[in-house]
Formats: sequence, structure tokens, C-alpha cells
Amino acid sequence: MISDPYLYPGTSVLRNYRGLTDHEKLSKFERRETASAINDLRKNPVDGDFDYAHLREIHRRIFDKVYPFAGETRLIDMSKSEPALNGASVNYSYADDITKHTALHLKAMNGRDWSNLRDMNQPEKMETFAKDVAELWRIHPFREGNTRTTMTFMAQFAHERGFSLDRDLFARNAEFTRKALVVATYDHPEHLTRILTDSRNIMLGRETDMATRIAGWAETRDPELKGAASKLALVEAELRHAGVGDKDRQTVRGHAAHSLAREVLHGKVYEVEKLAARSIQRPEQAQEKAPDRGRGR
Repeated sequence: MISDPYLYPGTSVLRNYRGLTDHEKLSKFERRETASAINDLRKNPVDGDFDYAHLREIHRRIFDKVYPFAGETRLIDMSKSEPALNGASVNYSYADDITKHTALHLKAMNGRDWSNLRDMNQPEKMETFAKDVAELWRIHPFREGNTRTTMTFMAQFAHERGFSLDRDLFARNAEFTRKALVVATYDHPEHLTRILTDSRNIMLGRETDMATRIAGWAETRDPELKGAASKLALVEAELRHAGVGDKDRQTVRGHAAHSLAREVLHGKVYEVEKLAARSIQRPEQAQEKAPDRGRGR
């Protein structure tokens, strides 16, 4: 049997920066450090293209203070007994195939249209997303920490495409989430689809409530919404200037309000130019066609 270079010799404990050789002590240290790192990633997400380099950087940031292999592709093949599979292991990718499999899978994901998950008008699309999440997890690019990395990556991916997920739901149901990932790799994505759908619906409810508050900016004195209200007013002015009709202007303004709601909920700084560019047609295009419904995300 080939020895595992990631372990301290004669133990089943992963090499770590604290030199801990006790499972329980390492687990406590890891949980503390990674929880802090994941919280930081919510506030300061990785700036990337949702490719393999992006995924590796998320892993590095989560485990940078714990393991020397943070952000590195695993070099050995692995298996792990899964209670959900009666002790069998998921068929993880071979080490030599990880880079190729991950790159191809993420390229396919980036090429899909996820716009119907913004307002959940086609909730069945969530099963496709669940299968994509499960497949990325199945590749298991890292020696440790694949579940946390996958879910952090996917939450950022979803947010950037306009269907933010409630991350706390996954954290509160960590065991269920992992088991759902396991069985999803064996053509049973329904459990993962369910928790992803629930997480999206939670955030959609919050976004809708916040968008309603933002849309009523003229009547509110809420300091939290002051910046958002002015940005929405700018979008409205630019739409009028572009000659967009009332009906289409209302649609785009609604998209813009939801986009701003996501920003408020995630505590991000508003970028007026970026929002305006996404939300309206250029003046010369206004007479040619109605605004693109996908631009207000």
C-alpha cells in the first residue's frame, strides 16, 4: 500500500501548521480557522473567472492557515467510506485527471444559462445546478476540504449570476448537505436539489422584501437604503433619457431594484456605472428593441 504523503508518518492525521497529531485538537483548530476564512470570503470574495484557478484560490484562502497543501491539487488517488453508500466510496477522479475534469466541467457550467433561477420561474433548472454542484464535488480536487470549497465556490457562482443562495442553510445542515452530495453522484440529486431550492427561495424572499423597500425610496428615511435609492433613481433617469417605454422601464427598474437588494444583503459597495450599464440599452439601441430582461441581474 502506498503511503499517504499528506499524513504524519504512522498516523492518520493530516500534516498541519500547528503540528497537531491529535484528531480532536486538529479538528477544533481547523473548524475555527476555516469558519473565519469562509466568513471573510463572504465579504471579500475571490475575484476570478469561475475556472479551476478560481476554485484553487478559494481552497487556499479557506485552509491557508491550516494545511500546507492549501490551494494545491491532490497528488494521490483516494477513497473514503461513506455511510450513505453502505461503506462504499464515491468514485473520485484519479489524481492525474483532476485538472482536465475540473476545467471541462467548469467550462460547461459557465456556458449554461442560469437566468431562470433568478426569480425561480423554472425551478426545475435547480436540478441541473444540483447535478453540476455534485459533479464538481465528485472530482474532489483537494486532499481535504472539498465540501466547504465546493459550496463556497458555488454560492459565489450563483450570486454572480443573480440567484444568490442562503449559505447559512448549508452550514446549519452540514451533515445533510454532505450526504446529499454523496448520493447525488449516484443519480439521486433530489435531496441536494431540495436544499438548494430552499436556500434560493429564502434569499429570493429577502431580495423581494428589500427590493420593495428600495423601490419605495421616496417615502423612506432608512440610512441603509439611501445609497441604493439614489442608484435606482439614476437608473430610472437614464432609462427615460434613452427613450425606454413605461412598461419596459418598469421591468428593468424591477430588475435593478432586485440587483441592488442583493448588494444590500451582501453588504457590497455600489458601482453606479456598472449597474447602469447592465440595466439599460444604449440610447441608439432604445428605438430598435426593448431592454434585455437579463441585464438587470
